[in-house]
Amino acid sequence: MKKITTLFFGIFCMLSVANAQMPYLENFEANLATGDASTTFAPSTKAGTWSGGVNLQTDGDAIIGLDKGWSTNLHLLHLTPTSAAVTIPNINVAGYTNLSLSLDFTIAAATEAPKIDASVDGGAWAPLPTVAIGGGWWGLGTGSVALPAAVSTISLRINPTTADTWFDNFAITGTAVATGIAKTGEQVFSVYPNPATNYILTKNAQKVTILDLNGRIVKEAFNSEKVDVSSLAKGAYIVKAQIENATKIGKLIKE
Repeated sequence: MKKITTLFFGIFCMLSVANAQMPYLENFEANLATGDASTTFAPSTKAGTWSGGVNLQTDGDAIIGLDKGWSTNLHLLHLTPTSAAVTIPNINVAGYTNLSLSLDFTIAAATEAPKIDASVDGGAWAPLPTVAIGGGWWGLGTGSVALPAAVSTISLRINPTTADTWFDNFAITGTAVATGIAKTGEQVFSVYPNPATNYILTKNAQKVTILDLNGRIVKEAFNSEKVDVSSLAKGAYIVKAQIENATKIGKLIKE
């Protein structure tokens, strides 16, 4: 039981390198009841509720499944050998270079590697060079792979393997170029609570700016210890906090 519980804990660490930012993060949470230990549904029924702000798709709206551990409300994408491939279409990466995909996964076969394809700016699908982590059923691992350069969008297609596979925390990181989101010298700001429903704490911040992933300002606050985010749509946001003489930047997931 302890091994299985450990299996269902995804671990994600934001890169703290100056001006390396996250244009996309999907932790495979949708509009699910907390008691849903295992659930299947057509992707279209969860449109607008994915944490990364991009609706998951399958050919013909085929059923996909989410699982969670016994002691956590965190859901994972579960693909069986007969599952339909799951597509995350048209992720906006405009203005970013040096793109990379990181993910948490476990596969019930020690020699299997995740099978993920990428499509750049609407082009043909090409496989990403992922690797196996070993450990079989019990081996929770974190992988990272470079993505091809894109002008505007990258789509990802998650394919089934010959064994059951669970995925969490699909994150695309990159270096922001002329987007106004990141500048050299900015530091990481730890957003709390995260994910957030009603507010985030911004102690000692003279100014807080929240932007969507297109760089548009959706909220500003001044000299506030707590910023109300209840009116924001569900999805991912960039938080910039001016604290003394430093600008710090972090990622917010709004639920």
